[in-house]
Amino acid sequence: MASVEVYLKYDIDKLGRAGQRVFVKNGYARNFLFPRNLAVPVTKKSINRLENAMRQVEARRRLELKAAQSVAETIATLECSFFRQSGDEDRIFGSVTGRDIAAALKEKGLDIDYRKIQLERPIRSLGIHHVPIRVHQDVVVELKVWVKKEEVEESPESSQ
Repeated sequence: MASVEVYLKYDIDKLGRAGQRVFVKNGYARNFLFPRNLAVPVTKKSINRLENAMRQVEARRRLELKAAQSVAETIATLECSFFRQSGDEDRIFGSVTGRDIAAALKEKGLDIDYRKIQLERPIRSLGIHHVPIRVHQDVVVELKVWVKKEEVEESPESSQ
């Protein structure tokens, strides 16, 4: 199988970052990367143009990294609390999911996509949980999440 060297215009998961030169199969380049304008073939003509674009990409990447680090510092100082009804052995009814955490962060003024919250599985127990959040490709921060027991008031009808 023949391969071709391409220059990536954008970050592509499991392949490389924008500005990298990578070898890919001819079919992958011809049928996926080139039609979607995600990459260009490396030729003598395109190398200078690509190097200039790479400098711009690196400058943009540095700015994004600085912004992500400031968001990470903010998240590191925050705590989120959730109140849930619980049964025996401190297991809660329902769960706390990434969407719940993203909504709580939005209330605190941070707009974080729920897919960046890296829960292995939803939280189903009371207590303190440390939840990793991938703010940027190179920046991961832990958020302290408290899951507390919700006090249920008994209605007068149920006590009779």
